[in-house]
Amino acid sequence: MRTARSAQRGMSLVEALVAFAISSVGLLAMVGTQTALRQSGDTVRQRAEAVRLAQGEMERLRALAPAELAGATDTTSATQQSNTRFVIERTVAPQPDAAYVAASVRVRWTDRRGESASLGLDSVIAAIDPVLSGRLFTPAAASAYTAPLGRSAAIPLQATDLGDGRSAFTPPGAAGFVWVFNNQSGQVTDICAVPPGTTVSAATLTQCSTTHALLLSGAVRFATGATASAADAERPGSAALNLDMQLTLRHADGTPTSATCVDDAAGATTRSVVAYHCLVTVSAGSPGWSGRLDVLPIGWTVGADAAAYRVCRYSADHDGNHHVSNEEHPLDYTQVHGPLTHQNFLVIRGGNACPADVPADPARGDMVNSNTVEHAPRATPTPAA
Repeated sequence: MRTARSAQRGMSLVEALVAFAISSVGLLAMVGTQTALRQSGDTVRQRAEAVRLAQGEMERLRALAPAELAGATDTTSATQQSNTRFVIERTVAPQPDAAYVAASVRVRWTDRRGESASLGLDSVIAAIDPVLSGRLFTPAAASAYTAPLGRSAAIPLQATDLGDGRSAFTPPGAAGFVWVFNNQSGQVTDICAVPPGTTVSAATLTQCSTTHALLLSGAVRFATGATASAADAERPGSAALNLDMQLTLRHADGTPTSATCVDDAAGATTRSVVAYHCLVTVSAGSPGWSGRLDVLPIGWTVGADAAAYRVCRYSADHDGNHHVSNEEHPLDYTQVHGPLTHQNFLVIRGGNACPADVPADPARGDMVNSNTVEHAPRATPTPAA
């Protein structure tokens, strides 16, 4: 019995020693893992800091004006971040055409293991003023129709602000009537009758009828010399001729509409421009109005010979979408939903061609709007009634 107990006591000591040895190996492994994790964490932190420094330096180069950027030279600097010293190397190489420069940023440092590490960024920087990049962050205007006086650009500048969100306008050639506009939408909401000579105000507009109408306005200009060029279209100066404006509407969709046009052609022979204003009444919620606007001669004729006159319209595909929209003055308007302004015409001698500012692409015109296309006596299909 004594011999058996002694053997058992010996085996317990051996087991304890083996367990201690295994635990020691595990502890050593844990210490090694922790050391490796600390080194990896330092490596990640150092690389993240190097990326931040490189990106910051590249952005600093982008912020330089073109002259400063072209004159930049290769430089080196150092910075201390926590327990790591970073060396930043910058290389700027202007290109032969001076339109851009090739920029390179290298960040070097020594890691915890004493080994050299580096990180680099390469980019191309355009030689343009960085101030222009501010346009990327400039908010767009709330509406394309913004104008002085804090109201829709479709409202004529001569209109009187009534102080209640509306403006009143007496169109030339329509004495005794006043059109009342909504300042926000530019639509005509009322037509009021006023005695001639009455000062227009909210208090004097008492005889009004409610309507829902859209404005169509513009001018007819004249260049009736022996020749007609793009310069004549840009600055026409011939005496005005008597005329009327006619807006022919299409009712294919069954929507009831009506149109009234007035102008100041009477007595305009001392001027070179006739202003016109058309009012198109449409029902609320309709798909808009469609139709064609024409210049009707009074005392002269439209034709292609030298004794007659040709009517051109200022029109071009300004937005380059291969389509002349309603705002760009087409031959026929289709489903107009808002007011239209600057729908201008030019009258020239019948023997001349309508001036085009870009002969290779007359549909595009230019920003001065001196490009015209023939409106009459152009042969066109009769619109369906």
